[in-house]
Amino acid sequence: MYYEYYQDATHFWRWTAMAANHEPIAVSSESYYNERDCLHAIDLMRGSGGAPVRRR
Repeated sequence: MYYEYYQDATHFWRWTAMAANHEPIAVSSESYYNERDCLHAIDLMRGSGGAPVRRR
């Protein structure tokens, strides 16, 4: 798994989580004005691997 980030048509930053087969599996639900904020969001996602999974 890896992450890609990019500027969209409105020049805001977004990220996409990509599976090992290069297919997207998750996208940012918001856009970011600053590139560093987008990278921070990616770091938060990367660090949540041990988060519990709960059924609703």
